[in-house]
Amino acid sequence: MQRICVAHKGQAIMLKIQIIQKRYPGIYERQSRRVTEKKVTERIPVQTLDISGMTQQFNGLEITAELLPFDGNFQQIPEKTYTKWFDYDKIKNTVQIRTRRPGDRIQVQSGGGHKKLKDYLIDSKIPQNQRDSLVLLADGKEIIWVVGMRISEAYKITQETKRILSMCVNGGEEKNE
Repeated sequence: MQRICVAHKGQAIMLKIQIIQKRYPGIYERQSRRVTEKKVTERIPVQTLDISGMTQQFNGLEITAELLPFDGNFQQIPEKTYTKWFDYDKIKNTVQIRTRRPGDRIQVQSGGGHKKLKDYLIDSKIPQNQRDSLVLLADGKEIIWVVGMRISEAYKITQETKRILSMCVNGGEEKNE
């Protein structure tokens, strides 16, 4: 933005108009454009996931997580929208419950293909005004689970899985998948 007028000595007022000037041989063009401000949304604080089996509150949801041994029986894996199991040994950092941040990404292909979380949400047709309030389970910048939606391929249970992180979220509308 360009400083257009001076208020008091040493102070300037920034107007919300951007002036663009272009020069061509023999032609001088001047345009002004209104600059829009981005809406500042209140960020919900980050919480560290408690895996003791105790229920914790986050953004109106009740979240219960516990660590379980895995015996290799894939039939017992729940196929519900708000109850998921993850390979605990693949988690590198402290698991956090939070909302989205710039740089978040999710693995969408088992071969290792990643996608920016922003792009995933756009492709999933999530309205822009709802994206900042989605609850995420995160391992640093890697998204483990967009709660109620997709889990990352990187944290799915495999034949090598020894320990499971079992997550149950109450407050969402449960559907069998």
